[in-house]
Amino acid sequence: MAAAIALAFSCTKPDDGPAGGNGTLVIDADRFEIVADGQDAAQITVEYDGKAVTDGVSFYDAATNVPVSVKSMRFTTRTVGEHRFYATYSGAKSNTLSINAVEYAAPEVPADPDPSKTSFRKRVLLTQFTSTGCTYCPIVVGLLRELSQDAGYSDRFVLAASHADMNGYQNGDDPASYPGVSSFMGAFDILGYPTLTADLGDMLDAYDISKLKALVDGYYGDGTAAAGISVASAVNGNTVVVRAAVKAGESGTYRIGAWLLEDGIYGKQTSAPDESYNTHNNCIRALDAGTSYMGHPVGKLASGGVADHIFTFKNNDSEWNLDKCKVLVYVTSSTGNIQIVNNALTVPVGKSAGYEYR
Repeated sequence: MAAAIALAFSCTKPDDGPAGGNGTLVIDADRFEIVADGQDAAQITVEYDGKAVTDGVSFYDAATNVPVSVKSMRFTTRTVGEHRFYATYSGAKSNTLSINAVEYAAPEVPADPDPSKTSFRKRVLLTQFTSTGCTYCPIVVGLLRELSQDAGYSDRFVLAASHADMNGYQNGDDPASYPGVSSFMGAFDILGYPTLTADLGDMLDAYDISKLKALVDGYYGDGTAAAGISVASAVNGNTVVVRAAVKAGESGTYRIGAWLLEDGIYGKQTSAPDESYNTHNNCIRALDAGTSYMGHPVGKLASGGVADHIFTFKNNDSEWNLDKCKVLVYVTSSTGNIQIVNNALTVPVGKSAGYEYR
């Protein structure tokens, strides 16, 4: 079974098509993420009707049409953020290229133990939409606890809990709520609590362990994922820096997203059957997955192809206990304008995890 979210999305290299001239102009890069230190560089290539060109090529900002400096076909910058630009040559305009410049150098992901392999172990992403003011949410928490204690299911999924305030309700001021929760819920048409989704798609339709197992089974399939994930994370001052790589098992156009989760947040839960329900784990604290929440584009990958993305989470005013935090990373792929979650994993902050092969 595949979870599907309909999107109007743009890839790293959107097919804007040429404008002017008689030939086709294509701009590309060997990297789509660099450190904004003025030294780290992405090597740019421009082809006109399939032939590489350098002399006579000009570059322009995609939003302002202001010239962009790309010396010796190497793009560097000291400005953090996304840089989108296009090329012109012989009257033709290229597609738009997007390069993300990040503030901190990221740790290297673990070495691939077997570059020839393309069959990956899958984990289903379960997302629990909840609140401390929700009367029925402890029922779903109990089901998830039962699922995690079942040896046949405990290693088939990763869990994230999206908490929101319920102002005016008992215990409605949820300490695990986070900025952006309303936008996140709106993106997936979440109208109330408790709601549990699998791979950001289908929802649990009854408070029953057999129904929950059936939901996981449908998305888990034979346990083979379309792509593998390798992650390394580190703390730099007040910032968590994450490098996540995706390796394609199947050819496709991929995206990758990351959420910061925190365990051990105390908040009095309405209708809690015992004190343990007042401590909340796997709580989303921050999201870095693009405006659609289906991940940042990493481009088209052939089977065995690899691309990576760097994520940063700033711990402003020390609002998170990083000793109790972990990073959840997930990968999605597209079919037409449909984006599907393929795989997910979690890794404690400061730790790493390599590809898991079948």
